[in-house]
Amino acid sequence: MKLNRMRWIGLALLVLGLGIIGCGGESKTNSSKTSDIKTQQTETVVRDTGKEKTIATDANSTDIDYASLGMQIEANAPQGLAIGDDAPVIKMQDYNGNMIDSEKILELVPMVVMFYRGKWCPLCSKYLSEFNDSLKYIQDEGAIVLTVTPETADNAREMRDITKMSMNIIPDSANVLMNAFDVAFDVTDTYQEKIKNKFNIDIAENNGAETAQLPVPATFIINKSGQIAWKHFDPDYKNRASVKQILDHLWD
Repeated sequence: MKLNRMRWIGLALLVLGLGIIGCGGESKTNSSKTSDIKTQQTETVVRDTGKEKTIATDANSTDIDYASLGMQIEANAPQGLAIGDDAPVIKMQDYNGNMIDSEKILELVPMVVMFYRGKWCPLCSKYLSEFNDSLKYIQDEGAIVLTVTPETADNAREMRDITKMSMNIIPDSANVLMNAFDVAFDVTDTYQEKIKNKFNIDIAENNGAETAQLPVPATFIINKSGQIAWKHFDPDYKNRASVKQILDHLWD
């Protein structure tokens, strides 16, 4: 089994490395919605499963202080796609301009999609750096890891230099994937000021956006059938998925 997985991961990495993961045609499902983002020359197809989503966090908390986490929640808080939901089809450019097509990847191997907040976030840098040290264990089991950030491509490139990570980074300044995976939220004015004072970073400017939005740093495993097989979703950005948790659920 491991030899087969290594073969598939090798093929998938070769496709990514050659930059020949092309942009496919229209979605095969009638319920798909396509969003064209001209500034990024990207396309994401979002499937609506019609399933009711319920809040699910690894902290199992029903009394979350969103404001203390910098989250401006006026109505519904982000919940993250539910296990069993069809995952959004990703057809977007990475920070180097290479096209990433999740349908092509999933023909070969399962996929891990991780969201992070930005290069300015010490917790993100530390987590991704340490995660990268153990990345080979996930690759050995046959999976591709994609990271998604609201930052611009230039800032994503800086994050890769900071962390030395070898995972692909998809800049999502237009919040296409953040919205599709239901992880996006508006940042409170108080938290924006805190980050500006502490790190001299304007979140909106860092993201190349007019308003400050961030993702819950969630992790999703997408199986070869294109469904969410497992997720780690916790509004508390200090809590992240471990490599062991991912390994335990890669082939669910």
